[in-house]
Amino acid sequence: MSSSETIASRLAYAAARAPIYKATPAAFGATAAACDAYDAAYKAAADSVSNAQLLRDKARAGTDAQNTALRTLAEKQNTLLRTIRAFADSQSTPAARNAILENALLPVPTPPGPLPAPETPADVGADPNANGTVSVKWKAKNNAGSVYLVFRKLAGNNTFVQIGFSSKKTFVDGTVPAGTTSCQYQVQAVRGQQVSIVSQPVSVQFGAGGASGFQANIGLAA
Repeated sequence: MSSSETIASRLAYAAARAPIYKATPAAFGATAAACDAYDAAYKAAADSVSNAQLLRDKARAGTDAQNTALRTLAEKQNTLLRTIRAFADSQSTPAARNAILENALLPVPTPPGPLPAPETPADVGADPNANGTVSVKWKAKNNAGSVYLVFRKLAGNNTFVQIGFSSKKTFVDGTVPAGTTSCQYQVQAVRGQQVSIVSQPVSVQFGAGGASGFQANIGLAA
C-alpha cells in the first residue's frame, strides 16, 4: 500500500487542498457547493480519526486498568487462600481440616493410595572377600522406602534361608560356615505389606579349601 493510502497521508492530502478549493472554486472549474462538500467531508474525516484515536487511547487505558485490577485480585486471593489452607492444616483432625476446606469451596486433599509392590531386585552379584565374608549387591528401580531381605542356600541344602536384611542395595554375609564349597543368594524387596518376586539366584563357588578367605568363581545359578 502506497503512502497516499494511509490515513495520515489521506488527511494531509485533503488538508492541503480543501481550503484552496473552497476559497476559489471557480479557479478550478468547480462549484462552490462541491468544494464546500469536499471541505466538510475532510473536516468530518479528521474529526472521526481524532475521535477514533481517543477511543483507542481510552480502550488501552481501560485494558491497563483491567489488568492491574486482575493482578491485584490474584494477589489478594492467593494471600487469603494461603491463610485459609494454613488454618485448615492446623486443625487437630483431618475431618476438621476437610470441613474448613469444603466450606471455603477449596479442594479437599485425596488420601494417598497404597504404594505398589516394589520391583524385583535385578543383577544380583556376590563377591567373596579375603576375610571369609561375601558381599552381596543388587540393583532396583522405583523401590523408595523398601527393605531388602537376603536369602542364602548352602551346598547340599534344598531351601533358601533368610540370613539378614538391608535398607541399602548391599549386604555383607559374615556367617558363611568354614569349609563351604558353594552357596547361592537371592534378594527380595519389601515395602510395607507389599513384597516383590524373589530375585534370580546367584551362585558363589569357593576354592578347594572352601570358604576360607580365598577369591572364588562366581556365576548365576543354573
